[in-house]
Amino acid sequence: MENIDLNDKLEEKIDTNNLNEEEKRKIVLESDKYYIKLLFEQLEQKQMHLFSKRPYKNINNNSKDLESYENFLYHGIKGSNIYLPKPFDRLKSIFNDGVILANKHQKNPVEGGNICNGESFISLTSLRKDMNSPYNYTYNIFIKPNISFVIKSEVDAIKTIWTSEDIVEYAKEKEKNQIIKNRYSTLSYEYQVKDKIPLSMVAALGFPYKFYSYYNSSERVNKLLNELTDLILEYQLNYPIVDTSNYNKILKSNN
Repeated sequence: MENIDLNDKLEEKIDTNNLNEEEKRKIVLESDKYYIKLLFEQLEQKQMHLFSKRPYKNINNNSKDLESYENFLYHGIKGSNIYLPKPFDRLKSIFNDGVILANKHQKNPVEGGNICNGESFISLTSLRKDMNSPYNYTYNIFIKPNISFVIKSEVDAIKTIWTSEDIVEYAKEKEKNQIIKNRYSTLSYEYQVKDKIPLSMVAALGFPYKFYSYYNSSERVNKLLNELTDLILEYQLNYPIVDTSNYNKILKSNN
């Protein structure tokens, strides 16, 4: 088969009757690559949105304001749920560092990073009005089952463009050699922060009390909540604790 530039020839009718299966497969693959490139370039023209620039009401970061759950972002802590033997290990590591770090900056980074935030970004998500809505899929997967950080609205968080895995992978490859404008994710309502989030940006700790109580005894859930409270005191932090499975209902105040 003659070598052709498929980027120029895609609009032409190609007679596939005389092509073998390998040649047909190559045309399909090259065509897919071209349209992924084209779609990515179109998406890069979209305006980048920052969470802090939304027209939401001012937050004073007192305990009652935490129940205005739509004004915050949420970062789930891996390995921090009630079903694991050491749910506070990652939390202690963050407290010791004094900052939430992207994968590449951690002492024990996860090999390969994550599919959407890669090595240099931290993933967060928002909570919309109906917790059971499909719009809250990302929240329910990563925040609801775990202990989490409730992050202030002032954080420099970029709203990702919800797209396919092909576009996400293409963007990651492009990013190795050039600066790309937007961030991309296979999950809806994912936000990303570059490099780090200082603990001064944390408004509260999230503890999914209602969710845990569906599947565990009240004694076990309260034991873990008390251990979390003790850990906050040990590090001399002043965070309230809210129920992130019940619209940030206050569980422990910092007053």
